[in-house]
Amino acid sequence: MSHAFASHFERIGMTADDARSRAALFQELEERGGTVLNGRPEWYRFSPGRIEIFGRHTDYAGGHSLLAAVPRGIALVARPRTDGVVRVGDIRDGQIVEVDPSADAPPEYRGLRRYVHVVARRLFLNFPGCALGAEIAIASDLPRASGLSSSSALVVGVAAALVARARLNERDEWHRYLPTVQHLAWYLGCVENGLDYDGLPGAAGVGTHGGSEDHTAILACRLGHTSLYRFMPVTSLRDVPMPAAWTFVIASSGIQADKAGSVMARYNRAADGARTLHALW
Repeated sequence: MSHAFASHFERIGMTADDARSRAALFQELEERGGTVLNGRPEWYRFSPGRIEIFGRHTDYAGGHSLLAAVPRGIALVARPRTDGVVRVGDIRDGQIVEVDPSADAPPEYRGLRRYVHVVARRLFLNFPGCALGAEIAIASDLPRASGLSSSSALVVGVAAALVARARLNERDEWHRYLPTVQHLAWYLGCVENGLDYDGLPGAAGVGTHGGSEDHTAILACRLGHTSLYRFMPVTSLRDVPMPAAWTFVIASSGIQADKAGSVMARYNRAADGARTLHALW
């Protein structure tokens, strides 16, 4: 199984070392996913982290960003369940959460439970009648709260698993509102921030009013390239191959980014203000 995953990632352009490290994550899920899944997984997904080379916090106002995906990320395996509950477990830290997409989130939901419920609830509301019950096991080597968008990688990964579970991409409204990967990136940004997406009304987000820059990099950036995007709407402008002799070196201070309390209020005020200025302009 590990060899098959490594071969897959090499075929889509990863280096042999990166492909083996991705395969190791899925191998870990194969060996330890039974703590979360009550049976064999049916869907496998990988959600990478991202870096913003230029253009940080420009997406709220339709600006430009130069983006790239990174080899590290979140591996997910999933299988259906019949009671409508979405159960997600991180096999590395042992945390397991369960949410009911048909109900609003209690105010005490935080962290992993909050993010999973936000995704599942929005899909439940935007695609009435969909069957979202699923068990999802995750394994990640993407540092949390370190500027590599671990939270958006989680949103994209859980959404991808639930889209496969409910076969949402076979529905008419999916093709009407989300015909391209760029539309999907914009929509998942709206899922995370809780804002309306054209034709698919908003719901409770995770709290911060971010944009769709992270989701665009995670879903649409090409291996071995940097990608220039414009936002509102998400528009691909150019992909540029990375010179073979170049690499990005990412260092973390170890201090986690704080987006709670008064920090969240200031963050949201800036983001909402930028959106308002863009609308007026």
